[in-house]
Amino acid sequence: MAIPVIVLTKADLCGNLRQRLEEISTVSVGTDVVVCSSLEKNGYKDVTPYITPGKTVAFIGSSGVGKSTLINRLMGLLVFLS
Repeated sequence: MAIPVIVLTKADLCGNLRQRLEEISTVSVGTDVVVCSSLEKNGYKDVTPYITPGKTVAFIGSSGVGKSTLINRLMGLLVFLS
C-alpha cells in the first residue's frame, strides 16, 4: 500500500508559506504535508517519521525542487550530487 506524503522543500525561499499551505490543502485532503528547509540544521527532521526500516520510499518532483539536498540531509552525508 502506498501512502503519499507531500514534502515542501525550500520553505525558506517561500515568501508566504501560510498562503501556499492553504493552496495545497485544497488538493491534499487526507495526505500529510511536511515543510522542510535545508538551511536549518534540523529543517528536515519532520520527514524522518515517514522513513522507517522495511519501507520503500520514493522522492519525486521537478528538477531543482530539493530532492537531492533533502536525501543528502536525511542520509547524513553526500550521497547524490545536485
